[in-house]
Amino acid sequence: MEPTEKVTLFSKWCLLNEKKLEKICTLDLSSQGLGSLPKEIGYLTGLKMLVLDKNKLKALPEEVGYLKNLELLYLSNNPGIRLPNSISSLNQLKTLTLMDNKLAAIPAPLCNLPSLVQLNLMNNFIEEIPSEIEGLKSLEILDLNNNCIRTLPSNIDSLVSLEYLYLENNEIETLPINIFSMPRLKQLTLQKNMICPDDSGVMNLRNNNVQVYL
Repeated sequence: MEPTEKVTLFSKWCLLNEKKLEKICTLDLSSQGLGSLPKEIGYLTGLKMLVLDKNKLKALPEEVGYLKNLELLYLSNNPGIRLPNSISSLNQLKTLTLMDNKLAAIPAPLCNLPSLVQLNLMNNFIEEIPSEIEGLKSLEILDLNNNCIRTLPSNIDSLVSLEYLYLENNEIETLPINIFSMPRLKQLTLQKNMICPDDSGVMNLRNNNVQVYL
């Protein structure tokens, strides 16, 4: 069956079973060759986990914002995917993966997810971490391995819950002084960057019992 036919059938099925959709908690549509997701996905208001890895999605419909109970969203391996502004309405979202999507920047709507605990953006082309990331007050794990980041934002310490920061294989030369103020940081990976092993920032972090890997 062609991907477009699958989308059409899914859309029709949603319309015919609208009342039953609220009871669905998990939906795995990975590796289906999907180029789009029907707006009827918004009917699945009880959904807690949505898996869309390894498709050909270029965008998500705004109706994704209706998934108020969604906690886990997997979108890796959908090169060039765009996220709708409505994704910032997912107040229960805890885990979001966007690996291998050829992203040049961190999508702005992601910075307004109050419950997000884990964000995986490894293997993209991201050049900077926007200052707006300070909105992720619950974030504990941020994976930006294998990107093109040169510097960290001056307000990186606003990520008050962050424990694990993965920055391996980027282009970082130095660390901002405020990184010392991150109260819960436990581990920082900086292998394959341009930072010097005896950088004062690295030394100070180690003195604060942070595991730093160069």
